[in-house]
Amino acid sequence: MAAIPETGIGRVFRIPRVGLSHPSDHASTLFGDGVWPVVNPRERELLTGMGNCYEACQDDFEGTVGMVAGARSLTREAVLLLLDSMRTRYSKDEDYVALRNRLPPEFPL
Repeated sequence: MAAIPETGIGRVFRIPRVGLSHPSDHASTLFGDGVWPVVNPRERELLTGMGNCYEACQDDFEGTVGMVAGARSLTREAVLLLLDSMRTRYSKDEDYVALRNRLPPEFPL
């Protein structure tokens, strides 16, 4: 996956396995090369911001995306692209699921 041009966000950090287990049981089937994905700190910060904005304002999805885009100096399209990418890559990751659960289920992330 290519990084989002204006931010460099969207890269997957790959950490070698050294006898450590990962909470997701899908890692070995997705990454046969012995590494598993870790939520990028910038992506975690963006999703945390989505949760914080929603909790503060109880706004709808578009309003929350707009607040986060403005706060991070990103375009709405860049935020939507990143959220969609995160949903695809991290849907079974515990950290992602915990952050996602701070938002209403009807939000399309």
